[in-house]
Amino acid sequence: MPHKATSLLPITNSFGIAEALNLYFTSIDPSLAANLSYEPFESEITSKTKPDSSFQLSKVDESVIYNELAKLNVNKAAGPDEIPAKFIKLCGQYILKPFTHVVNLSLKYSKVPTEMKKARVRALYKNKGSKMLPNNYRPISILPVFF
Repeated sequence: MPHKATSLLPITNSFGIAEALNLYFTSIDPSLAANLSYEPFESEITSKTKPDSSFQLSKVDESVIYNELAKLNVNKAAGPDEIPAKFIKLCGQYILKPFTHVVNLSLKYSKVPTEMKKARVRALYKNKGSKMLPNNYRPISILPVFF
């Protein structure tokens, strides 16, 4: 059962407001959180890890990654890694080889590095109703620029 939307009015500090919104957002559908699992990405893909043979994506080359980096929207907010798209675009030629390697490891082993799965959640006012009620906000996720 969803958490009752209580007023933000008695809360005077940013941390308290963030906690109240987090409590509300996470109570909307508790079954969603129950289905999430945390699996650390071993930067170390070990020899014990075997790729899933039922479905495989093709290895990508640097030109594919370069073309995707060129398409980055530099006006988007930086994700939780705080790396702006403009910086990635400017440094594209220098990160091309290692990033292509990471992408290919992800494709080969069907795993995405944990840091690339993190998002920064912001509360966005819906422009209706009281700004003091958490249910008048919706969460938006700001993802790392790479994904």
